[in-house]
Amino acid sequence: MTKVISKRRGVNVTKAEHNLVMKLVKKAVRELSKKKYEFPDFIRRDACWLEVETKNRGQRSYGGSLGIMIDVSRYRQKMKVLNEYSAFAKDPVIGSAITDDPEVVLFGTVCHEVAHWAQLNSRLARKMKRYKETYRKAHGKCFQSIYRYLRVALVNPLVKKSQVKVVEETLSSKAFVEAGIDLQQVKDCFKKINGEMTYASSQK
Repeated sequence: MTKVISKRRGVNVTKAEHNLVMKLVKKAVRELSKKKYEFPDFIRRDACWLEVETKNRGQRSYGGSLGIMIDVSRYRQKMKVLNEYSAFAKDPVIGSAITDDPEVVLFGTVCHEVAHWAQLNSRLARKMKRYKETYRKAHGKCFQSIYRYLRVALVNPLVKKSQVKVVEETLSSKAFVEAGIDLQQVKDCFKKINGEMTYASSQK
């Protein structure tokens, strides 16, 4: 089984937050290790590893060939909106979503970055025929395929209400209120993703 290694806990990240991230990463890796996804056997060996770092800086999380970095700031702020890139934000499976549990949003972020790890690791997706031509594009077909596996199996069943139209200008603020979501949280959340997605609430 892939070794999930705790490489570094940020100085302003609590042990509980770091341990939660580690737990969620292990769940994601265990899921991808299932033979039905047809990843090379390397993912099921001790020689395969994934390094995990955490931070609390209000920055983006990211994933690479050796491991992932998770920013827990949105979890600490109890954000309930899982933001995704505009290229697939409206996708009914891997798009943006609203949930009543900030841990689910964190889990979505973890799965997003674990998907990048599997995509870029030299012995995983890059060795698979079906991903040979697509693994290089950051959020292309390879990434979306792997992320889809994780969203379907682990995250989406926990989501209270999928909201793939969250970035559309036609969305009424009433939808957030009815879902029990703090509208200011939504606005703040979208401000933090550096213009790649936009938010506008109609007043109708």
